[in-house]
Amino acid sequence: MAGSSVETGGDWDEDKQPKADDKQEAWVHNLWQRLDRDGSMSITRSELECEEFYSILRNVISPPSANQGTGGAMNGRTQLNMREALDFCMRKADQNSDKSLGFSEFRSLLLYLSDAAQAGGQSSALLAFSLFDLDASLSIDKDEFHGVLRFFLGRSPTKPEFDTE
Repeated sequence: MAGSSVETGGDWDEDKQPKADDKQEAWVHNLWQRLDRDGSMSITRSELECEEFYSILRNVISPPSANQGTGGAMNGRTQLNMREALDFCMRKADQNSDKSLGFSEFRSLLLYLSDAAQAGGQSSALLAFSLFDLDASLSIDKDEFHGVLRFFLGRSPTKPEFDTE
């Protein structure tokens, strides 16, 4: 978007914005136009609650190759967990805490998700870690670990499960 201002917040300044080629920029802009359904120039959590965005998250957190041969049960559990993953994404991407994503925040989130999905391995692990490290302390505390277990179990862990882990 030539001439538009770049929103800054936290450590997402203009110099640290992810680099993208023309194809990625077109993908981001097209997705922005489809998801900003109310035309408010910001995207809310409810606007991200769609299969199109969930499929992006699924490709990063649970790549298709990881689900091969697991059948519908795994796919169903993953779909249920995408809502929780979306909450984590919103917390990490919403740098100005206005409960919506401006274009700059949305772009950075999508490019990071795209890079993590393509690279797999360490990038996917870093994304998963960043989704759960809510206070950006570079460690997972007890409450954050409870969120990790809840996400991967698809339910809240029992006290014995939590204590064992």
